[in-house]
Amino acid sequence: MFRGFPSLRRAGTVLTLAVLLPLVPVPTGAQAADPVKTASRELAAVRAEVDRTARTLSEGTRRLEQQRASLGRVQRELEQARREAGAAQSRSDEARERIRTIAAAAYRSPVPDGLALALTGTPDRFVDAVVAQAGLARMQGTSTGALREATAERVRAQSAVRSVEQLSVEVTRRERAVAAQVASLQAAADASARRLSEASTRLNAAQAAARRASRARVLATCDGGVTRGAANGFLDRSALCPLDGAPGHALRADAAAAFNRMTAAALASRGSRLCVNDAYRSYAG
Repeated sequence: MFRGFPSLRRAGTVLTLAVLLPLVPVPTGAQAADPVKTASRELAAVRAEVDRTARTLSEGTRRLEQQRASLGRVQRELEQARREAGAAQSRSDEARERIRTIAAAAYRSPVPDGLALALTGTPDRFVDAVVAQAGLARMQGTSTGALREATAERVRAQSAVRSVEQLSVEVTRRERAVAAQVASLQAAADASARRLSEASTRLNAAQAAARRASRARVLATCDGGVTRGAANGFLDRSALCPLDGAPGHALRADAAAAFNRMTAAALASRGSRLCVNDAYRSYAG
C-alpha cells in the first residue's frame, strides 16, 4: 500500500499492483455532462416506449386469445348445426322414399273405384275396395305429414348452418385482424428493443468518452503542488495527481507520472491496465 513517498526513485518497487480492468465512475465535469445527459435522456425515453409497447402487446395478445377462444366455440357450434342439418336431411329423404314406395305400389296394384264396384261388383269386393282406399289414403297422409315436418326441420337446420357459417366467417375475420395487430405490435416491440440496445450502447460510449476526456484533462494538467517541508502522509491534496484507470486513488505528481507510464505500457502489451490496491493515504484526516 502507498502511504506517502519522500522520493520517487523507488516508485517501481513500492507500488503494490495487480492486473484488473477497473470500473471507472462517470465523470461529472461540465464538458462531459452534456453528451452523457443527452444519451441518458434518450435511453430513458426509449425505455418508456418499450414499456408502453409491452403493455399494448400484452393487451393485444389477450384480445387475440379471446378471439381464438370465440372462434373455437363458433366452430363447435357450426359442426353441431351441420350434424343436425344432416340428420334432418336424412329424415326428409326417408319420408320422400316412403311416399315414392306408396305411389309405386298403388300404380302397380291400383285399388278399384268404389262406385264402379258398387254398381258392378259383389258386396265383398266393394267392402275390400273401400278398406283398401282408406288404408292408402291414411298411409299417404301419414307419409305426407312426415315429409312436411322433415322438410321444415331440414329448412330450419340449413338456415342455422348458414347463420353459424356467417358467424364463423366474421369471427375468423376478427381473429385475423387481431393477429395482424399483434404481429404489428410484436414488430414494434422488436424495433423498440433494438432502439433500446442502440441507446444503451450510445450511453455507454458517451460515458466512456466522458471518462477518457476527464482523465486526459486531469492527467494533462496535474503537475503537483509544492511538497517541500511537508512530512510523509501530510501532503496537501494539490500536491497529488490521480492514477490513470484507478479512480479515487492518487500519488505525488512524480510517482503518479511513473505509475501512469507503467499502466499505459501494460495496456499496450496485454490489453489491461494495472490495478491499484491502495495509494497515498493522508494522515491529516
